[in-house]
Amino acid sequence: MSIGIVTYYNAINEGAFLQAYCLKNFIESCSTSKVYFVPNKSADIFSIQKKQLLQTKNPRLFWVNLNRIIANREAQKAYLPIGTINKNYDIVVVGSDEMWNEKNKAFNKYNTAASVNAGTRISYAVSMGNFDETLSRDSIKEISKFVAISVRDLNSKKILEVAGFTNVSVHLDPVFLYQIPSQLPKIRKSFIMIYGSISNETTVRKIKEYAHRNGFVTLSVDIYNKWCDVNVAAKNPFQFVGYIDKANLIITNMFHGTMLSVVRNKSFISIQTERRKKKIEYASKKLMFTERCVDEQFDWDIEDVLKNKLDFQIINSVIEQEKCFVREYFARILLNKRE
Repeated sequence: MSIGIVTYYNAINEGAFLQAYCLKNFIESCSTSKVYFVPNKSADIFSIQKKQLLQTKNPRLFWVNLNRIIANREAQKAYLPIGTINKNYDIVVVGSDEMWNEKNKAFNKYNTAASVNAGTRISYAVSMGNFDETLSRDSIKEISKFVAISVRDLNSKKILEVAGFTNVSVHLDPVFLYQIPSQLPKIRKSFIMIYGSISNETTVRKIKEYAHRNGFVTLSVDIYNKWCDVNVAAKNPFQFVGYIDKANLIITNMFHGTMLSVVRNKSFISIQTERRKKKIEYASKKLMFTERCVDEQFDWDIEDVLKNKLDFQIINSVIEQEKCFVREYFARILLNKRE
């Protein structure tokens, strides 16, 4: 049986790589088939993002971005096998990531598998991000060909229901499904890991003051923040996870920064932005970390937020239960296909 995944497999983004890596490995653990990533003939995401990242006159930013590009490209080649362009796939899985966000400049017919030769189409934990409009007729037409639909947030579920889709499942992101290997960085100092572009003056001041009071270094990983004590590019996505594992605290405004902090059982604060607020809502309620989420528009205090303790024993139990549900989700599809 040939199984393909339609996703942003070549994005220069650690979260995009890790969700793709986890989804591939989890599906393979549910079947006897090898899983490949379906080539995107419509857009070379890697080249587009590479050009954007290297358009800077700041030498430090250029260095971080260049190393990030190299790290992601090497990891993609090593761990995300690409299928052939015209291959006929028995099953194609669309997801995860913001594959159905029609506002995304990278959105095209590939995102709904319209350009893919597939016997059976399903989605897993796909997202529409901050999209809040009616789906286009073309998207509705293609999604109606899916035998099973899974999203990762309630906003995406609502939009699909408005479009007439009644049997939409909601699941957690693939990073919760498969154990990611960790490569610990060689850093001796205690540090607060910053992940995401954080520029709000009040927020920056609070983080720096808290770090100073507690003897922490502020260390920004992969996304450059000039106010941080240190800016680094992880050598690969697994070392990125290693930085999370070694951090004393993670402060992030990124979706996968939040999800990886949870799954690695780390103390964190998730800064909610308008762009990502809808994506995080479902997981924050299901995994009971809403009190670790703060709105970038309002005043908040780091010490007060950290008083809200995370019960990782319960959280991990919910994650294990979710993995069982997802295994059943894929098992039904695979069994029907064999029959």
